[in-house]
Amino acid sequence: MEAHQHSPDSSSEECTVLEAPPGKNACPQHSGKVADHYCSACECALCEDCVGDHVEHPKVPLSQALEQHRSSLQESLGTIQSRLPQISDALSFIKEILQQLTNQRASIEEDIQSSFEDLHKQLDVRKSVLLMELEVTYGLKQKVLQAQVDSLVRGEGDIMASSTQTEEALAGEACVASHQVERELQENLQELAGLGLPCQPEENDQLDLIMETDGLRKSIHNLGTIVTTSAVASQSEAMGAGLEQCIVGHPSSVTIVTRDKSGGACKSGNAILSAEVFTPDGSIVDGEIVDHKNGTYEFVYIVPKEGNFSLALRLYDQHIKGSPFKLTVSGAFEAEVEVSGECVASTVTVHFKQTSSL
Repeated sequence: MEAHQHSPDSSSEECTVLEAPPGKNACPQHSGKVADHYCSACECALCEDCVGDHVEHPKVPLSQALEQHRSSLQESLGTIQSRLPQISDALSFIKEILQQLTNQRASIEEDIQSSFEDLHKQLDVRKSVLLMELEVTYGLKQKVLQAQVDSLVRGEGDIMASSTQTEEALAGEACVASHQVERELQENLQELAGLGLPCQPEENDQLDLIMETDGLRKSIHNLGTIVTTSAVASQSEAMGAGLEQCIVGHPSSVTIVTRDKSGGACKSGNAILSAEVFTPDGSIVDGEIVDHKNGTYEFVYIVPKEGNFSLALRLYDQHIKGSPFKLTVSGAFEAEVEVSGECVASTVTVHFKQTSSL
């Protein structure tokens, strides 16, 4: 009888063996089997009992497959993390624009208040209208910029969170048990890599007030105007003969078309635009910007001599599309000569070449 009885210790040991957790590379289909291959077609680990079901499928050693997946995951992590500096720079820049917009709003509010201090009750009506217009205009522009900030903050947070999770996963040992988690992380990183984030400003910080005091009592009903545009440099463009050719000593003209964040043409003027033509020796050629009050502007300038020039067109201190442009003198010209008291002016043909923005 005693020979057929099990001791308490041996029973306890047997239970311990039966309840032991599977190894890290245990086959998910066959208990107690160790996976040593990987089916590339089915994307699953295989033990010796699984191989028969995957005879015609491409297979690689499990260690090689795990290493390849790790390598791909590491590459995806690097790709997504490389976006963080761009997002951070864009976030800082757009926050600065938003702050400048807010400061402008506060400054204009003070101007409005001080301008109405000496006026009677009749002026209070117009003041209220102006303040409301300011709030509405500010609100619309602030909403666009704040939404852009929120989007960038969310994108930055998602990328940092996913990066942290991925780094934690990569810090562990590569195994079948962690493979599914890593695949999910891979999919998440790929989704974030393709996430479109608004890194270019979708509004500007312009809020200006035109306040006329001459003839105030006659024009009190229409006193004051909140001035702004929705123009952004990344969508605005230049065109015209001044971008193609010019004659030394004669006026050349470039037309600038301002556009909003969606590429729509702006219909009003007063945008803050600057233009500079740089000569080969580094000096700046004078020119004149004409505001047509319909969203288009004309820059007129004169090239004083032949050589290599560049034209920089900026909207709200940012280069517009294609700016700066390069001027390169080309081909033949007629030298200035005097024949029978008549002077034939020399003509130099100049061509612009578009370069990337500074």
